[in-house]
Amino acid sequence: MVSKKDETETEVGCLNRRAFLFASGTVVGGTVLLTGVPGMGNKAVEARMSRYPRMFIENMSRLKMNKPVRFKYPDKGRNSNSILVKMNEQAGGGVGADRNVVAFNTLCTHMGGDMGK
Repeated sequence: MVSKKDETETEVGCLNRRAFLFASGTVVGGTVLLTGVPGMGNKAVEARMSRYPRMFIENMSRLKMNKPVRFKYPDKGRNSNSILVKMNEQAGGGVGADRNVVAFNTLCTHMGGDMGK
């Protein structure tokens, strides 16, 4: 006898609308409940900042427009690949006389891949 597959059954790893709504409701409900836990209310939490040593990368006068300089910071680890770029226009957070020199870590924060390759 051949049994009919349950229509509500989904493949493992597949997120359907019902599972998404259930998970979303659980997260929202948990967040609301946490505000009632002593110490989890409107208490300000002091931010902790990490301090890293300064590092010489390149003389500003030797930077070429839109030509990245590769370096590793704050350590020599595989996730420390970074680039220093002198852009042809002012950049947010830029340094230098024209505020156009910026640095970026090339690690993709979404998927963890190295975007500098």
